[in-house]
Amino acid sequence: MIIYPDQGAGMCNRLHAAANLIAHSEMSGNPLLLCSLRKYNRYFDGLPDKGIFAFSPTEKRAVRFRKPFSFLRSGVFPTGAIHFNDPVVKRAEEAALMVLVGWRFRDTEALLKHGDLVRSIFVPTGVYSEVISRKVVGAREGADNLVGVHIRRGDYKSYRDGVLYYDDEIYTSAMRLVVNNLKGKTRFLVASDEPIDPGSFGGCFVVAAPGHELEDLYCLAGCDYIIGPSSTYSAWAAFYGNAPLWQFDRDAVRDENIVFKKVSGTR
Repeated sequence: MIIYPDQGAGMCNRLHAAANLIAHSEMSGNPLLLCSLRKYNRYFDGLPDKGIFAFSPTEKRAVRFRKPFSFLRSGVFPTGAIHFNDPVVKRAEEAALMVLVGWRFRDTEALLKHGDLVRSIFVPTGVYSEVISRKVVGAREGADNLVGVHIRRGDYKSYRDGVLYYDDEIYTSAMRLVVNNLKGKTRFLVASDEPIDPGSFGGCFVVAAPGHELEDLYCLAGCDYIIGPSSTYSAWAAFYGNAPLWQFDRDAVRDENIVFKKVSGTR
């Protein structure tokens, strides 16, 4: 069994970790006890009303355990993703109970195969789903393309010396590039961690998201395309909604280098 205790991280870091752990559990047959999403249980249909989430794979593994217990902390690994095919992780999983600490554990192959299973667990509950649906349907009215824009300022003002902190001018330039590269009428659904003025984006047709962390996330997921700075937030929306994602930086906007990518796995 894999035990994933509660630990500090933002919502989408936790979602990415959970998605990979669930997919790995289904692929490997190793049951999972997920303790990191309790504060978000009310958001998702596939999570319990309260308490921890226990996932039982379709077929449980039949192995002889080499040891009763193992413990892995992501901090002892180099930066970046920690894959379940790493020899250290594979040896640790030979234990009857394996405890993982850190949100960087990934199983890309399993998530590619079992992505739909993961998405079925993280469907928003009714009250949130209704708000999301109304907002996305309204934003789409009269448009050929609905593009989600993730504006993240808050912590990005100081994170990595502000390299990912963009003003309205950068976002507007990126949005105009998208308009020029898509056929038909394009509207933008903007999710921001700060209040926005829809009229401050150089004439682009902008609809503001509801302003709630989950509703904004899944409004982005309901768009045809998603753009924004590098973030696990927009990456989760793109994964859940199967929407092409352009995570841009200043250089890409300046050079008019638009590259939309499908996010079949997670960050």
